[in-house]
Amino acid sequence: MSEDPEPQVLSYSSVGERPRRTLAVIALVCAMLGMVLTYLGGGPLGAVGVLLGAYALYRIRRAPSKYGGRVPAIASVCIGSVALVLGAAITLQLYLPPHFPRTVTAEQWCAVKMRGIVQCIHIYAQNHAGEFPPDLEALVAAGYGINKNMACPRTGRCYFLIPGAMGGEDANAPVLLEPPDSHSGGAHVAFADGRVILLASDEYARAAGGHLKTSKFLTSAEFDRKVNERLGLFRHRGQPSTALSSQPSSTRTATRPARAKRRFIWEDGRWSGEGEGSSP
Repeated sequence: MSEDPEPQVLSYSSVGERPRRTLAVIALVCAMLGMVLTYLGGGPLGAVGVLLGAYALYRIRRAPSKYGGRVPAIASVCIGSVALVLGAAITLQLYLPPHFPRTVTAEQWCAVKMRGIVQCIHIYAQNHAGEFPPDLEALVAAGYGINKNMACPRTGRCYFLIPGAMGGEDANAPVLLEPPDSHSGGAHVAFADGRVILLASDEYARAAGGHLKTSKFLTSAEFDRKVNERLGLFRHRGQPSTALSSQPSSTRTATRPARAKRRFIWEDGRWSGEGEGSSP
């Protein structure tokens, strides 16, 4: 009888080592944790999964016989990228203001302008011994506003300051009017306490009362010309510039005697004056 041949024992050296895929598996675990914990700030784990997965793919491409796990490495890169995007979106939603700045409408801009004009009128009165400006031209000429803020941005016509309305005891008295029907919902009315309300046409007429018939809503060009006349820029040489108030000089002398003694003339591109004080 012939002897049976001995079975051949194969070693690992003869069949080769099994490719290692530890790094690819770790990358996949990090990416999945980042996806699950997105709402708890798991975005950094997603970034770690992307980086580890990319490095695992690099090693597989360089040594495919030594490193494996191409599928989990690709999956970690994809899942980690999604986790990063979701984490960034959630972070922006949590830490940025709830609403992005929107375009300001003409109605809102008018209300802001008129509220600012009322505040400037009060500041003017504080600096002029309780004397209020007779009109908006005097307010701008005194340096308490600029021309473009005195007109409605939609119609281009200027607001109207009701003479003698400021300084009264009635806080609900209208003091500043917008041209009628300046907006689709009506027009704004500013009251003595600083409130600015958009009123419908009929409510606007009741609030304005008899002042609506005497109101003069100037255009921007007419308003600029009147302001320049107040400043004396268009006066003939040798004539004194008009005062900032339309009250009689005797009234201004009683309230501000020092300023009543000054006479200034716009001459040769500069102010020249007589009497006490410096140039305006």
